[in-house]
Amino acid sequence: MRKKFHIRTYDEKLVAEIADNYHLNQITAITMYNRNLKSKDSINEFLNTEFQDFKNPFDIKFMKDAVELLDKHADKNNKIFVYGDYDADGVTATAQLVLLLKAIEARFGYHLPDREADGYGLNMKTVEEIIEGGYSLLITLDCGISNYEEIKRVVEAGIDVIVIDHHKCPEKLPPANVLIDPHIDDTQTYYQVMCGAGLAFKFVSAYDEFKNLGIELDKFIQLAAVGTVADIVPIKGENRIIVKNGLYEINNNTMLGLKSLLNELSIKNNDVTSSTLGYIIGPRINAAGRVDDAGLALEMLVSDDRDIAGNLAVKINGLNSYRKEIEKKIFLQADIGIHSQKASNLLVAKGGDWHEGVIGIVSSRITEKYFKPSIVFSRNGEYYKGSGRSIPAFNLYEAVKKFEYLTVKCGGHSQAIGLTVHEDNIEDFINNIKSYANEKISDTDLVEEIDIDAVIMKNDKINLDTVNEIHLLEPFGLENEQPVFLIDGYEVVSHRYIGAEGNHLKANIKIGDNVLDVIKFNIEENEKKEFQSLNPAIGNLNINTFNGRSSVQFNIINFTGNYFENIKVDFLKKVSAMEIGYGSIDMPEVAFITEEDLESLESGNLNGKTTSKVEFARKHWVPSTEEEEIISAVLNKNNSSVFKFDINRLVNYINKLYNIVINEEKIISTIIILQRKGLIDFKLKSNIVYVKYLNQGEKNEL
Repeated sequence: MRKKFHIRTYDEKLVAEIADNYHLNQITAITMYNRNLKSKDSINEFLNTEFQDFKNPFDIKFMKDAVELLDKHADKNNKIFVYGDYDADGVTATAQLVLLLKAIEARFGYHLPDREADGYGLNMKTVEEIIEGGYSLLITLDCGISNYEEIKRVVEAGIDVIVIDHHKCPEKLPPANVLIDPHIDDTQTYYQVMCGAGLAFKFVSAYDEFKNLGIELDKFIQLAAVGTVADIVPIKGENRIIVKNGLYEINNNTMLGLKSLLNELSIKNNDVTSSTLGYIIGPRINAAGRVDDAGLALEMLVSDDRDIAGNLAVKINGLNSYRKEIEKKIFLQADIGIHSQKASNLLVAKGGDWHEGVIGIVSSRITEKYFKPSIVFSRNGEYYKGSGRSIPAFNLYEAVKKFEYLTVKCGGHSQAIGLTVHEDNIEDFINNIKSYANEKISDTDLVEEIDIDAVIMKNDKINLDTVNEIHLLEPFGLENEQPVFLIDGYEVVSHRYIGAEGNHLKANIKIGDNVLDVIKFNIEENEKKEFQSLNPAIGNLNINTFNGRSSVQFNIINFTGNYFENIKVDFLKKVSAMEIGYGSIDMPEVAFITEEDLESLESGNLNGKTTSKVEFARKHWVPSTEEEEIISAVLNKNNSSVFKFDINRLVNYINKLYNIVINEEKIISTIIILQRKGLIDFKLKSNIVYVKYLNQGEKNEL
């Protein structure tokens, strides 16, 4: 899988103003700029996340109608039925309505569908049970907008219906009494990023205000926060306020169901972040619906009995372990089948007994590993049920819809789809969609682009205050991702490999005056070599607290390999050939060469930053005549026509032997000069230089 690392550019003047106006360090100001927080209004709106900053829930179209309809049925003591979805969003949305109806002492029932038996959304079997149960009002949560026939049947039976959904609307809307879905109306764009749990929270808030009940909303906002993060919706606007306040309540006044799960996981209060919700809590709630019954998670969340909630937390955690086991097994089987598909731009795996509840996760892992869209099918009788994930450049939903005639049903969006295909059509479908993907996806589409907020170098000050300041941007999530930084020029102080399989790196590094803890989970053998070669690494800055001591920790996501090394070599090829520079200008203390710098230099249209880096390179990276002669003489001592050497070791050897101070860049510049003279050819990989003399007889010329 190929990667492209992009260091975001910024307006130095505007970043300085942000830092000055809000008393921030430059790294935090750059991070805010990168999130399009450039004006006072946008920054203030982003930072103001108190309860009073919520917009009026009645601004959501038809909210008043929905509240009044619920109130009418509650006042008459009519039976109310709540129907949700089996994922974390649907579970937490349903839990909020259950708690509300309990609080107003309504007569009600509720149900979450079974993923395999019922599928997504309302189904006719449950509809008939609702009718037979004597219910007068149906409320659907996180589903319903696409259930025209089912809701029509309910309405025809004389039952009122409120749909609260956040999915995009079909052309034919269901005949419900009230439809709350921001996608119905383009004037509701502010609310279109909300998930089912977020809209449920707004509904509860509206009902509380309408009836002047004075309900404590702390439990509801905790549930809304979990659903919002787990459903991977943008963490902005109402969503940001929900998650920020929800996290505060979880850490300070945890509701029983969540507390039981956190206790089972040995997670302490004040340790819960958006990452905890997204990577620990959400997956466990989802696990219940994936491999067993989503109702188990729902009962845990709404229970007021400590023993019941505790027992359910144990069971749900066990289900998540089981989910991971079967997911791992299926992934390994699917991966074997994919090895023969390297030439294809879309990967397909299918199995006969794969658990339908996890094939979506397996598809995500395949797409993440190969950076190609994928579809994973599980056979069930005559049918193959599939789940797919995509890359940013390819609309997988459009691709599937193009061959909809070969499917029984399909749905989803550009990056994720679900579908069912009859066995008679499965090979035709696979062949068609692969051909379509091969035609539509270009080589550049298959290069994963990774954005980097800023480069941390030797002259930067990184301490606990810096990281705490960056975390003012919490909660992190979609469209407010945790900042990604690149570290360069570090030294390894100590390192070891931990974990049962020794597959996690734990280290201390020094960069300038900063000493940082480092962690890299699931480090691969090639990554170990990159770390030991001091290759630039990208990751997140966090605070690690152990035994009462807090320290800055850099969580490595990836290493950049030769990407920036090659850019620097090409940059030095240009600079070392320059006869004159740009005169006396302000130079940085250190320099990191980016793709933009190289493009600027090659085009001749240099900006101020690149110009200063050119002069820095001419002064610090291009050797003097004497240094060039010394480096050439040392290289000439090698008797082989083809050899390799470690740049760092050679730097130390020359500096010690000749009592001078050179750096690796001067070594590189020297071999570039020798190459330009036609004496050698070379390649550089992870600080190892491979040299070939083009004419052994010309060695004396060095």
